[in-house]
Formats: sequence, structure tokens, C-alpha cells
Amino acid sequence: MTDPESKWYHNPLSIVFGIIFLGPLGLIPLWTRPGTGLFLKVSVSAAVVLLTLWLCFATGDMVSKVMVLYKELMKAQ
Repeated sequence: MTDPESKWYHNPLSIVFGIIFLGPLGLIPLWTRPGTGLFLKVSVSAAVVLLTLWLCFATGDMVSKVMVLYKELMKAQ
């Protein structure tokens, strides 16, 4: 990006780091970036949302398993 009017947060590397560290909030610069095709925006957004949902369900499952193990540990004492 050699355009002096372009913003740092529209840089593709900044968008990738934003998505990695901020999750769905990192999609905002992607959607406001000029010149990015609709197909790419929708594809990346769908992938990020699906990954976020999967991580939420996996975290919930892990927490419930830890709670079961914790209750068994407390009964054993």
C-alpha cells in the first residue's frame, strides 16, 4: 500500500493480526477496507464466526468436564 491516504488498520497484515488477537472485532477494518471484494469479506467473516462459535462451545465443554473432575476430587477428600 503506497497510497498516502491509506490507514494503517487497512493494511492486510494489520487485519490478520486484528482477527488473531481480537477475534470478531478484527473484522471491522476488513469491512471498512476499500478495494476488498465482497466474497473475501463474507468468506473470512463466516470462517471467523464459525471458529469463534466452535471455541465457545469447546470452552464450555472443557469447563463442564473440569467441574465434574473437581466435584469428584472434593468427594474423595
